[in-house]
Amino acid sequence: LEDGIVPAWMDLKFLQVWAGDIPLGYLNEAREDVDSDGPPGKVKVSRTMEGKSDERGTRKVVVQNQENRLIFRDPLQLEPNAMVDLGWAIRGICYRGARLVLGPRPGAWVEQVPGD
Repeated sequence: LEDGIVPAWMDLKFLQVWAGDIPLGYLNEAREDVDSDGPPGKVKVSRTMEGKSDERGTRKVVVQNQENRLIFRDPLQLEPNAMVDLGWAIRGICYRGARLVLGPRPGAWVEQVPGD
C-alpha cells in the first residue's frame, strides 16, 4: 500500500484485532494516549467463571473515562444495540490514539470484575 499504511480493524464480537487479513491478537487492554487533565481513559477485558465447568470463561469489558465506568457483558451475548454501545465506548477511548495490549487469549482471568 502507499506510504506504508495498513488498514487495522477489530472484530467486536471476538475483540480480535487484525491488520489487513493478519490476526494480531485479542484486545486485553487499551489506554488513552493523550494528555488530559484527569486520568486517561481505559478499556480492560477480563474473563470470569460462570460455572464450575466453564473452560472458556465469560468475558466482561470495562470501559472507563473521566465521567463514566461502563461494564459490558461478553460481546458474544450482547444484543445488537448493546454491541453498538460497546463499539462507541471503545472508540471514545481509542480515537485520538491509544496503547493497545493484545494477547493470544481473550482477557485475563479474574475472580470478579470490580463494581459488577
